[in-house]
Amino acid sequence: MDDYSAARNFSISHARGEWIMFPDADEFLRMEDVETLRERLHKSTAEGMVLRLYLSPFGTTEKKAFGQRVKAFRNHQGFRFIRPINERVADTSGKPIGGVIEERVALYHWGKDRAPEEMKSKRERYIRMYSAYITEHPDDADIHELLGVNWKESGNFDKAEHHFAEAAKFATYPELRQRALTHVGWIAFRKRDFPKSMEIANEVLREEPTAPAAMNLLAATYVALRRPKKALAILDKVLSMEIPKRFGGSFLDVSYYRALPLYFRDLALSEINKEAQKCLSAA
Repeated sequence: MDDYSAARNFSISHARGEWIMFPDADEFLRMEDVETLRERLHKSTAEGMVLRLYLSPFGTTEKKAFGQRVKAFRNHQGFRFIRPINERVADTSGKPIGGVIEERVALYHWGKDRAPEEMKSKRERYIRMYSAYITEHPDDADIHELLGVNWKESGNFDKAEHHFAEAAKFATYPELRQRALTHVGWIAFRKRDFPKSMEIANEVLREEPTAPAAMNLLAATYVALRRPKKALAILDKVLSMEIPKRFGGSFLDVSYYRALPLYFRDLALSEINKEAQKCLSAA
C-alpha cells in the first residue's frame, strides 16, 4: 500500500505510552542519546519535540546537510499523520503540529547512502507516489519541490524545472519560494541560460540578500560570464557567513557555505590569473 501515513496511524492506534517517537527505517539515534531524549521527553510540556536530522553516510555520525523536524509527539491527543508520503504530524483539524527544539539529541539519516540501483528504484517509487498525490493536491508546494528534486536527481531537468516553478508559485512561506526559484536558476545555469540564472538569483537576493544558494548561483554566473572580480566579491561574503545552527523546512546543505563558494572562488581566481598572464604577455 502506497500510504506511509496509514501504516503509521495504525501503529498509533496500538501505542500506549505517553510519547510516540518515529525514526524512519533509514535513521538512527546514538545509544548514548537515548537516555537524554527519554529525560527530556519526561520533563517536556510541549505537544511535540523537534530534533535535528543529519544526512550522514551509513553507520556514521557525520554532520553535513541537516534539517529540523518534529520527530516525537504526545500520544492520546488525537494527533495523526497526514499525506501518504512525506508525512506530517497533524492535530484533529489537520493542521501540522509544532514543538520545542531539543539541541542535545540528533537523528542521523542515511537514506541517500545507497547503491546506485537502489537509489534509482527509490527515486522511481517516490516520483510515482508524489505524482499520484499531486494529481489530487496540485497546490501542495512541498510535494512539487520534492518531485523537482527527484526528477533532477533522475536527470530529467525539464520536469524538475516545471515542478520547482510550481513549488515557487504555490509556496506559502518565503523560504520555500526562494529555495524553489533558486533550483530553477541552477537548472538555467546548467543549460547555460546565464541571463535567466542571473535574473533568478537577483530576484531571490532582493527578497533575502544573504541567501547562500542564490549568492553562489549569482557568483557562478559571473564566473561563467568571465566577470571573476564580481564573483569574488560575492563569494568572499558567503565564506564570511556563519553556518546556521537552526534550520526549518527541508535540509540545509552546508556546502553552500564552504565547499561550493571555495570551488567557484578557485575558478574565479584562475580567470583572474589568466587575464594577468595575458597582460604580461602583451606588455
